[in-house]
Amino acid sequence: MSPDSAGWEQDPPSIFEACEPRQDVLIGELAEDQFAASLAAVAHSDDAPAVYSKPSLFFEKTYPTDGLRDLLNRLTTRFVADNRGEYSGTNGVLRLDTSFGGGKTHNQIAAYHLAEQPSAVPELSDFLADDELADAYTEAAALGLSVNTGVFVGTHVDATNARCDYTDPDAPKTKTMWGELAYQLFGQEGYEFLRENDEQRSPPGSQKLERLFDRHENPSLILIDEIAAYLEQAAAVEVGDSTLAKQTNTFLMSLLSATQNTDQLTVVLSIADTAFHDRAEDVRGLVAETISEFNSITDRTEGSITPTEDEEVASVLGHRLFEDVSETAREATADAYASFYNSDRESFPEHASSIEHQERLADSYPIHPTVIDTLTEELDSLPSFQKTRGALRLLSRGIHQLWNSEDREDERHYVRLFDLHPSDSDVFTTLLRLFSSVDMDFEAAIKNDIYSDDGTAHAEEEDRKWTTKGHPPLGTHLTTTILWKSIVKGADGRGTTRRPIRHAVAHLDVELAHYDDALTNLLGGGRQSACFFLHGDAGEKIQFKSEANLTKTIDSVVDRLKEGLARRHLEEALESALGEGTLNVIVGPEEPHNVPDVADEAHLCVMDFDTVSVHDPEDVPSVIQTLHENTASSSGGQFSPRVYKNNIVFLAATGDAIRDAERTAKRVAAIKHIQTKLGEEFDLNERQQDELIERLDKSKGTLDQDIKKAYTHLYYPSDGGLAHRRITTDTTIHQAVIDKLEESGKIIPEGEGAYGVEWFEKTLWNKGADSMTTRALEEQFGKRTSVKDDSGNVHDVEILLSPIPLRKTIARMVSEGEYAYWNGETNTGYYSEGTTIHAHSNDLSEANNLKTGLGYRDVKLAKSHRVYDSLEGLIEEVDVDWDTTITCSDCGQTFDSQEAYDEHECDSPEKVTCDECGETFASQPAYQDHLPCPDDDGPLPMSASASTSSPYHVPRALKEMRADIDTAIEQARSEYSGHPDEIITTVEGVWIRIEGADGWKGAWFTANKLGDSDEFADHTLVNFDYTAYDEGRSTVDITYRGDPSAFADHFRFNMEPEDFSTPNGERTAEADFSIEFNELDDPMLYGETFEALDDLLAVDNAFTVTMETEVEIRTRDQGDS
Repeated sequence: MSPDSAGWEQDPPSIFEACEPRQDVLIGELAEDQFAASLAAVAHSDDAPAVYSKPSLFFEKTYPTDGLRDLLNRLTTRFVADNRGEYSGTNGVLRLDTSFGGGKTHNQIAAYHLAEQPSAVPELSDFLADDELADAYTEAAALGLSVNTGVFVGTHVDATNARCDYTDPDAPKTKTMWGELAYQLFGQEGYEFLRENDEQRSPPGSQKLERLFDRHENPSLILIDEIAAYLEQAAAVEVGDSTLAKQTNTFLMSLLSATQNTDQLTVVLSIADTAFHDRAEDVRGLVAETISEFNSITDRTEGSITPTEDEEVASVLGHRLFEDVSETAREATADAYASFYNSDRESFPEHASSIEHQERLADSYPIHPTVIDTLTEELDSLPSFQKTRGALRLLSRGIHQLWNSEDREDERHYVRLFDLHPSDSDVFTTLLRLFSSVDMDFEAAIKNDIYSDDGTAHAEEEDRKWTTKGHPPLGTHLTTTILWKSIVKGADGRGTTRRPIRHAVAHLDVELAHYDDALTNLLGGGRQSACFFLHGDAGEKIQFKSEANLTKTIDSVVDRLKEGLARRHLEEALESALGEGTLNVIVGPEEPHNVPDVADEAHLCVMDFDTVSVHDPEDVPSVIQTLHENTASSSGGQFSPRVYKNNIVFLAATGDAIRDAERTAKRVAAIKHIQTKLGEEFDLNERQQDELIERLDKSKGTLDQDIKKAYTHLYYPSDGGLAHRRITTDTTIHQAVIDKLEESGKIIPEGEGAYGVEWFEKTLWNKGADSMTTRALEEQFGKRTSVKDDSGNVHDVEILLSPIPLRKTIARMVSEGEYAYWNGETNTGYYSEGTTIHAHSNDLSEANNLKTGLGYRDVKLAKSHRVYDSLEGLIEEVDVDWDTTITCSDCGQTFDSQEAYDEHECDSPEKVTCDECGETFASQPAYQDHLPCPDDDGPLPMSASASTSSPYHVPRALKEMRADIDTAIEQARSEYSGHPDEIITTVEGVWIRIEGADGWKGAWFTANKLGDSDEFADHTLVNFDYTAYDEGRSTVDITYRGDPSAFADHFRFNMEPEDFSTPNGERTAEADFSIEFNELDDPMLYGETFEALDDLLAVDNAFTVTMETEVEIRTRDQGDS
């Protein structure tokens, strides 16, 4: 160590310059057994550590506290007075008052050495009140003064065998405290004097004891320790009608009486009456009575000594741990830190700037006062920690590590709390014991957040940010300090705040802002260093807990997660959010060859968010432009113009919004990673694991919403380019795209009916064409993005999602217009009824393969099927099978040629009467020409039914049923001979079914709407069944049959028991609504009924339904069928 320097007064030196640890501390050989002082081992065996058994070494490493000096001064005064034949007038009974770990045993060992070997005590005057007394005792000892000593340690013997020293072969097998002490004090002679009392366990009286001590010239010293433990054992030994405990108590009363008015006998005893607090209740009561009685006596006769005062603990520790400490450095360092704390009082606890604290900075040097306070005030409250002994053990390891560390900080001014680091096995073992005593397990916190063998703990990650810049390892300093402050629960709970933390760790040369920044990182602000088990701040005390902070744990994994894992979860979530539908979904197309250029399929291209992200919606991304305009046969192949541009729409994400989805995807990936590494990398209890499952579900839901909020930019073909619309959805993205395209008039819905002639000719028919194949008509949808009307206005060409509307339109063009249809597979032609042909030798009735009544089911979209702009055009181009036979109008016979007809002899026919109108005809052929009879209503009335193929939202379900009903109506009109306006369609019933996860909510909503409706309330019946069960142990069943209004009123405030079922349980809800119109004076018309249902139920909700309906198609003058 360098000599004191005057420069230290302004610039404090490091403790490595100013302080020299004792050699055993420096080399780490301060043995564990040296911390456990044993009076019995020193007095009765050869096994005591040298630091206790050798008087010179013991006093060299013992700090002379005021209590110790008081004790030795009293003993020396009585020894010298007795040796001179005088009476000192002092008390002969000295009780050591202290709690556990307060130095009582240490003081008794000092008293033992003082009595046994006074000459071996170096610098005796340092331990006595004055030099004259020290000289007097030393001189008396040299002239033959030899104090008789007796040592009785209650935990060293048992109640049936009081023998203390088994190294003495001549020692008798004593049975009592008095027999054992008599032998220790005066050998066999003394024991013989009390043998009878010992064998009979009958205590001697005070007069007999006085005679025993009078037989010997030298003074006697009796040291009694752990008397409560012995009395507890003795209470179980019966002695006649009494017990050994009571007999011992009587002996002690006599012994104490023998000390009065004489220096011949001195008794030093210690009593810790809390030592048997947890003993059996009956023994405790007896011993407590004995100790209470004993204390009531000794309080009148004894002198009380406190071996070590609280303010002396720092000096005791410093003396034992350090060989030499520079006084100049002590003052300089204390002054520097006092000035440091005063310069920024708001950053430190209020007491840190006081004069008293400056004195403590000097007194405790080189150990910082916060270390002393933590070890001797906070941890001392724990039964597993003994103040002086425990502090000495921990500090010896901390100092050893500090002085021998390869990475030691040379500018250290104090030993700090963070030097008691769990990387040291002894410190770690002590921590585990302390954790157990407070029922807290911080082992996982240490491993994850403070120290790990591979240097990956979060504090170590934080350290590297600072050490590379020349600063101390702030992460380790902070977390280790907080760990020690997290063990003991004070009046205001465990943990600490920033101001005490700064006080415990701050160094003169480190900016306080650095500590604050590091702590903020550890509390969650750092990407790599956020601690899993560190909690608090923002108004809460900062502390480690045995439970990980799930948010920080997840955040930490998010920060170090590989991008690929998060992207995979994002892609899976996107696929789920898209859902299914009628468009062919292509996710992430990059090049034109990724998107097929075909006529019979429409594509939804969902652009990869890394490839395309939209910031300005009006600026169509170049990748989308390229895909829209071009096609190719392979990757990198030659581009060619895309033919079917109208068959492709694009969906892209908003740049900012997709970032939110990416962050949520990372959280999903992080939570799943934690779940796969439980017990291996992450320590979570069962409650936290359940919470992790909840967080995963919540994050998945958030990710679904984030994706839907991100993918909002829809681009579709329009007027040679691409138009933009924003979509929003509560269902699926695919359905939202369909809904937006339908809203924009860009698609022909699947259930749409036939379109009109004007639309057909402007949208699909090639101007000037005589005919087109049905395949070519279908291709027009893909080729044309827009058309102009007669006024020059541009209209978008719809995207054809299903061929049925086109087939219905073609059938209508032929059935109601001038167009004709040719099926090249069957060589059959169709035309509109009432069509005539001019300048042709045959009549249409003579064409065997030409007929009317083309239905949409007869239409096929193929190259072999062709539409002609007129029947004449069809007849000119195809082979018509004309009928050349002749039928006799009188007899009805048919002939293959005119010659055969001319040769036949006609028989007179019978007259025929029409059943419908009653008119009579001269022959069967005449009657056939009459048909169909104008009075025949044909197929009416007729019934028709329709149902949805799968669950849909109400608008779509109604549209799907309309498609089938409308088809049936068209068929009825085509077959009806009267005027179409005479036909009406009435609804016999509508049946709605709701089931699934949203069954309860959907049922209540539907019942509420129908129950409030004038049209439907009286005609609706509700059947509702609900079941929920938790893994089979418990079940909830609810059944309702009846009126919708009552159902809605009852369940308005009776919410679904969603929390009843466990994650492994299930719940089902099924609701059937029967809306039946029977025996009504005014029938429910089909169109009005469906519109009313659409208005009532087609709201923005999440549930889907399946629906059925039955209608009757009839004439207005027909009654119910």
